[in-house]
Amino acid sequence: KLTLIGGKPGLGKSQLTTFIAAAVGNRGGCWPCDEGRARQGNVVIFSAEDGIADTIVPRLISVRADRRRIEIVAGVTDTSGRKTFNLKADIDLLETKVKEVGDVRLIIIDPISAYMGNVDGNGNVETRVVLEPIADMANRLGIAVVAVTHLNKGSVGTQGAMERFAGSIAFVAAARAGFVIIEDDENEGRLLFLRVKNNIAPKQKGLAFRFEQQLIDGGLV
Repeated sequence: KLTLIGGKPGLGKSQLTTFIAAAVGNRGGCWPCDEGRARQGNVVIFSAEDGIADTIVPRLISVRADRRRIEIVAGVTDTSGRKTFNLKADIDLLETKVKEVGDVRLIIIDPISAYMGNVDGNGNVETRVVLEPIADMANRLGIAVVAVTHLNKGSVGTQGAMERFAGSIAFVAAARAGFVIIEDDENEGRLLFLRVKNNIAPKQKGLAFRFEQQLIDGGLV
């Protein structure tokens, strides 16, 4: 199914998806709080904002991910040459890539707004046209899709949690589960991972986490 993770910049959305990727790739790694193990398989990562060599790979190393099971996609090639992946135009190429990699259990799209092509992410109809094919593919092939997005500038007092996701409400509507990352105002440096929507599992409590720096090949992660 399609899951949405939202949060303001710098709150660890990409680090969190790196942890999830490692859990899926590492022989079915454990989830936090004894909530079971991930179903092992290969992972495909689309990342438009972070460099592969200097950011994504060091993060994978820091969480001891099995990089043999993780495919990082920088772009796609078609008859016109090399270009940025487009969820609307290139969904068939993605399915071909998934079948080529084999045993894919997870696709991470970070951020999803970077792969919408020329579609206005604020329009409900246009957004659904883009999201429905990938949700259908995930359903047919048994793959979890985690899409990262930002939160808009509205305040909690004036908007419901689902309305805080940037862009059209169709993003949340298409996802079967949605989560937000926010700062814990009562505990400096502590971040909260909270459920906003979940149509496929019982209600669960939120999780808390903190950043931890590690030295990887001479650089901090």
